[in-house]
Amino acid sequence: MATRFDSVEDLARELRATRRLMARVGATALLGFGTFTALASKLIYEVRGNGAGAGNAAFRKPLFMTFASFVAMACCLVLHQFHKRSSGDGRVGRSGGASHSESDDAPAAVSATNIHAGGARRHPPGGEGDGDGGDGSLTERLLPPARDASSSGAAADAANAAHNPLQQQQRRAKPASAPLVVVKQLCKLVPVTLADLVATALISYGLLYVPLSTFLMLRHGQLLFAAAIGVVLRRSLNPLHRLGISLSFSGVTLVALSAILAEPQLRVQTCAGMGFIVASQLVQAAQLTFEGYFLQDLDMTPMVMVGAEGLLGIAVMALVVLPLAQLAPGSDVGHSLENTSDSLDMLRSTPHLLVLLACYTGGLVAYNFIGMSISHTVGVMSRTVLETLRTLLCWGLTVALRYSNQVYFAGEEWTPFSLMQLGGFVMGTLGTLLYGRGDAAERQRVFEREVLG
Repeated sequence: MATRFDSVEDLARELRATRRLMARVGATALLGFGTFTALASKLIYEVRGNGAGAGNAAFRKPLFMTFASFVAMACCLVLHQFHKRSSGDGRVGRSGGASHSESDDAPAAVSATNIHAGGARRHPPGGEGDGDGGDGSLTERLLPPARDASSSGAAADAANAAHNPLQQQQRRAKPASAPLVVVKQLCKLVPVTLADLVATALISYGLLYVPLSTFLMLRHGQLLFAAAIGVVLRRSLNPLHRLGISLSFSGVTLVALSAILAEPQLRVQTCAGMGFIVASQLVQAAQLTFEGYFLQDLDMTPMVMVGAEGLLGIAVMALVVLPLAQLAPGSDVGHSLENTSDSLDMLRSTPHLLVLLACYTGGLVAYNFIGMSISHTVGVMSRTVLETLRTLLCWGLTVALRYSNQVYFAGEEWTPFSLMQLGGFVMGTLGTLLYGRGDAAERQRVFEREVLG
């Protein structure tokens, strides 16, 4: 039965109510899937199974987890096809107006995007995108944005072409140009894909050596690298920016120090894990700064772009990274860096490991899809609250696992230094929020008006 609205105001009120409902439902789903994927990314490393090596061993396969993250990204193409059939295909470029959200205007806490192995994805609301998702909204892009794609202009061109026999004949006369266009589009994604691969692999290795809560709280460090790159590119920082950076640095320092003091006998491994995470933050900050340059004029919807990047990542991992890891010296089965044959054997012989990995991959797909779907309805403050809640939920659940009767997962211990870690997390979150307020003040020229006044 159709609903009748008495006035335009009634219709606008109903639309606002629908948007609020969509944001609440989507945010709740995002929190659920984000918490699950973060937990699964760590717990998978603790599942034991029989592989090609002798005895029962834990599934410590960070590169295989990176591969699974790209599989989840590629699955977005399947969701895109369903979405395309139901609602049509509105193409926009990477920097097109339809693909922008509030995350492009102010920083937010890390997203995770979709997270990849607990890592970053820039595409969901963040993306990340990240995966793995994004954390991509910690800083606005510092290079000039790509030329905006005009969706209305594209629609007009398509309409004119439909009534222009000459244009139709020219299109039919050049059928070979379509594959060439696709290749050019994919080539633009290669640098971003490689940066994603490096960052995700570093995060996956970092998670082997640090607790999940420490990893999630250290991700405020991305803001520090983004700000540093901005200063190198001669971006001015206002007082709110500087205060946010100071708080974020202090918070990250407290979190790192608490992790080292909590387990002094493992300080070498802990420092190595944090080193991997810090390196991944640097790669991600650089990627977010310069990706607009590489992806200018990219004629893909956000979901297609994530899926295409996933396919490229699968190809690079399967054809280059995993074979080289099997040949490189290391501590895995056969004295290799990572033995993919052993990974597949463990999955075949351990059904619950296979189920957990499949659920993790499916959770990443849902996280990416929901994040991109509600990015225009969830603001910066809401995303920051979601990230804060996800981190606290993951921390609470891992502590609960530690003191439960189950014997499968180690969890995290509550130590005398946990309050120091909590204080660092609060400072990092406040620093991120203040940095965002600094961006808002910069757009409104607040400090310029104070100087002129």
